[in-house]
Parts: sequence; C-alpha cells; structure tokens
Amino acid sequence: MPVTIKIPEDKEAYSLFINGRVIGKYTEMGLGTLLRIQGTAVAFYSYSKHRRAYIFCECSEPDLETPALEGNIPLVKQKVRVLYEARGRKIDLLKFLCWRLEKKYGDEVYTWGVRYWIRISSIIDSSVQKAGKKSPASRVAECFTERYIKERRRLGEDIKKHI
Repeated sequence: MPVTIKIPEDKEAYSLFINGRVIGKYTEMGLGTLLRIQGTAVAFYSYSKHRRAYIFCECSEPDLETPALEGNIPLVKQKVRVLYEARGRKIDLLKFLCWRLEKKYGDEVYTWGVRYWIRISSIIDSSVQKAGKKSPASRVAECFTERYIKERRRLGEDIKKHI
C-alpha cells in the first residue's frame, strides 16, 4: 500500500523534500501537493534552526524481524516504519548517497527492500569524516550495492521482492 505525503504550499514553519518512487502527484492551488510513494523513501525536513531526515517505508503488516520504529512522521498521512533518522552532517551524506544511487540505478533503488536500506543506513551511521577529507561511505555504499545486486541475481531472486 503506497504512502501518502502532503507537502504544504505554505513553507513558513518548515520545508520537506522527498526522495522515492513517486507513483502519483496531485497539486491543488492554495493547499499544496499530495504525493503517493511506493516502497522505501527518504524525507528531508528543514526547520528554522535544525534539519532532520528519515528513511521510511510503508507499514503494511507487522514485522518482528525488522529493527525499526513504527509511527507517524510529519506530513505523512499513515503510520510508517522508520528505518533510520539522520541529523547534522549525516543528512548531507544521505542526500549525496541518494543522488548517487538515483543517478546510477534510477528510482528503482527505492523498491529494493527494507534490508538493503537498513544496511545503507548503517554505512551512513558508521562513517567518520576526517577534517578536509571526503567520507568513504559513498564508495562503501556503492560497493555494497553492486554486491547486493550480484547476490540477488545469483540467487535468482527479483531485487524488488527482496524485503
């Protein structure tokens, strides 16, 4: 079941940017935009003095194997499973990784399943950036993605169905 997100037209309190597989977009003048997202998505919130990002997916059935919180996040209409919450510089790294993955694999990357995104979030969380140096997390994430795709193909599984 797709997740519905409302992006308000009035952005005085905070702004919202969504990365994910958009299957529907409806805009009403004066009210804002409704997005229908399928699979996993990343929400970037910018408030007046801080920012936050969430990797989340739809919460269609109880899942006791996934280490995630179930609940509501701002402007999302139904309950979601929050896989990762980023703050500070981790948001920049997450945004860069999403851009790189979308550039190489398209929006299909958001349908790859919860385990893939939990691993990506652990790569982001464990990254340490030295002063003046680039974080190795983007390269580690890219290598992990290549191994993930090869393993799924070797097992004869459809990447989209691997949850």
